[in-house]
Amino acid sequence: MLAAAQTKAIGPFEYEVLPLPAGVSIRLMTRVLKMGAPAFAEVSSLRDAASAVGTMLAAGLAELDEEIVMFACGELAKVTQIVVDGGARKIALSGVFDEHFRGRVPDLFAWMRFAAEVTYGPLGEALKGAMGAVPEAAEKPTPAPSATPGG
Repeated sequence: MLAAAQTKAIGPFEYEVLPLPAGVSIRLMTRVLKMGAPAFAEVSSLRDAASAVGTMLAAGLAELDEEIVMFACGELAKVTQIVVDGGARKIALSGVFDEHFRGRVPDLFAWMRFAAEVTYGPLGEALKGAMGAVPEAAEKPTPAPSATPGG
């Protein structure tokens, strides 16, 4: 079963994006997390990580690694098509990336966010679900067995 593409209009264009292949998604996520690692220096759990998102973004902006950002753009462009002529034609973004986004940097960042959400959005939802279940389980501790005979 093939993964479903998602489509979104950004600026004057519509983009159709497939999720990244599994190996590429792991490689990209690992590189980006390493780039943002200083933000997680004091994070001890996934729950803490969720509240450290702002810190990660601030550290990520201060510690941007051009190679990682370009790797991310290149890999995300490979799974993106620009939908033109009302859907009659599609152009591979990877072949026109630099010219397509020339002078349109805000659209570039909006596309990057959307393309990343296509791959990593389900992971975020799964983590939210898992983290939401943790406090509920913690509120209902399992009673310890009785130390007295018969009860």
